[in-house]
Amino acid sequence: MKNIIRKTEDGYWAFYRWWISIFEPVWYKIFGHKFHIVKTKLKPSPWYDPDTRILYSVMAIVEWFVKNDLREWTVKEVEEEITRIKNEEDKEYQKDHIECIQNQYKEQEEIKSIYKWWENYDNRTKEINEALSTWHRYTENIAKREFEDYDDACIPLFFETQKKMTKEEKKIDDDLFAKLHKLEVDLQNEEQSTLKKAIDMRFRMWS
Repeated sequence: MKNIIRKTEDGYWAFYRWWISIFEPVWYKIFGHKFHIVKTKLKPSPWYDPDTRILYSVMAIVEWFVKNDLREWTVKEVEEEITRIKNEEDKEYQKDHIECIQNQYKEQEEIKSIYKWWENYDNRTKEINEALSTWHRYTENIAKREFEDYDDACIPLFFETQKKMTKEEKKIDDDLFAKLHKLEVDLQNEEQSTLKKAIDMRFRMWS
C-alpha cells in the first residue's frame, strides 16, 4: 500500500513539474509579472549598439530597485539600531552586528548614488549635444562664407573650411571642439565607473 501511495505521489509531482514547465512561461509571457524583461527608457529605434543597451539595461534595474524595493535606512534609524545593539545584545556579537548595520547603510548610499547619477544622465547628454551644435554652427557659418557650394554633409569640405580660418577663428574652433571632446570623455569615464559600481553592488540589490 505504501508503495502505491509513494508511486502515486511521485507521479503527481512529475506531472505537476511537467505542467508547470509549460504553463508558467505562457502565463507570465501574457498575463503575469515580466521581471524577465528589462524595460529601458531608450526610444524605439532600428539599432542601438550593445554598449548603449548594456548601460541602459543595468541602470534601468538600479532605478527600479531604488524606487520599488530598497529598504532605506535613515541616519537616525542607524544610530537608534546601534544604540539598541549596545544596550540589548551580547557583547560577543555587538561589534559584528554594528558593522553589519553600518555596511548596509554604506551600500545603500552607494546604490542611491548610482541612481542619482542616472537621474542626471539626460542632462549630461543634452549638454554634449548642445556643445556639438555650437561647434558645428561655428564651423558651418565659416564654410558658408568661404564656399558657395557648401553642403554640411560634405566631410572633405568641412576640413577645407578649417584651412580657410584665420588664427583667431581656428583658436575658437579648437576651443569649442576641446570642450565637446572633454564632455564626451568625462561622461564615458563616468559611465564605465558607474557600471562597475553597479556590478559591485549586485548582490546587495535583492528583496
